[in-house]
Amino acid sequence: MVRPPQPRGLQKDVCLSTADCNAFHINKFVTKLQVKEYTTLPNLVAAFYEANNMVHNPAKARQIILSTFNILATKSSNESYALYCNRVADFIRKNEVKLTFFDTYKNHVDLAIVQNKCAAVQCLNEATACLISNRIVSESLNSQLAIMEQGKGRDEGGDDGDDENDDSDDQQMHQPLYVAVARRGKCYQRQCLVFGEVNHSEMGLRRRKSIVLICTLVGGSSRWCALLSSGLPLISRSLALPSINKKIGYLTVVVVCFIVGISITISSSAFSTFVCLAEDSQALHRTQPELFEKIRQTWPRVVQGI
Repeated sequence: MVRPPQPRGLQKDVCLSTADCNAFHINKFVTKLQVKEYTTLPNLVAAFYEANNMVHNPAKARQIILSTFNILATKSSNESYALYCNRVADFIRKNEVKLTFFDTYKNHVDLAIVQNKCAAVQCLNEATACLISNRIVSESLNSQLAIMEQGKGRDEGGDDGDDENDDSDDQQMHQPLYVAVARRGKCYQRQCLVFGEVNHSEMGLRRRKSIVLICTLVGGSSRWCALLSSGLPLISRSLALPSINKKIGYLTVVVVCFIVGISITISSSAFSTFVCLAEDSQALHRTQPELFEKIRQTWPRVVQGI
């Protein structure tokens, strides 16, 4: 099957079929029209046929538009092309379009599915905009770690050396995952579904090495600099000039310990600072009182004592 030209702006893991690409372009075209220009299906077909040079006859234009309505009614944002579905949702939510759309095209789409999708999109937008609290952070982290454990269990059939590396990688990932959840105030899995539309456990297994590398680059570089800058002079002094300045060995140890300690302190303080700021409910009460009040009404136990 030949892959059709993909619309610009989609996620990298998205591959649309020919019908989906046509639906994407026709939806982009329809959203620019005025309501009076597509109150009937023939008017919309005629407008699309005149504006699109790639369509050679009105029958083809009608077929593309009807397939678009079918995709509009059946597809949802969990099918790996979030951008297309977001455009569809924006199109349907327009007050001046919604009733006209329902009345005009009721024979071509399942209105119940469209209405349910509109409600789901609205709930999703509300969910992604709310709630930074200790309880949310804790539950999100627990669910994330559980998913990681399941992915790790599926990999146990590999080599022993790989299992040991996976253990160390999982331990390294706990800190950045916790910071990501704490700073964003929402489930890391939900964030992947909203922006990437990818299976979370597969994403964690696929990107584990790169995440660990990025998060430990500064600390690892500091430790290696300490070992090289202090270890090489110590070795050269011991081999070449064993009788000169015997105290340099103690100085080397002090320098190594100091640089390694500084790198550990910087890493731990950065994580603890971000997490503490995200978990400070009083800070949220000062900066976003409306959000704090919504949290208090929804989960009163979260803000007890404030």
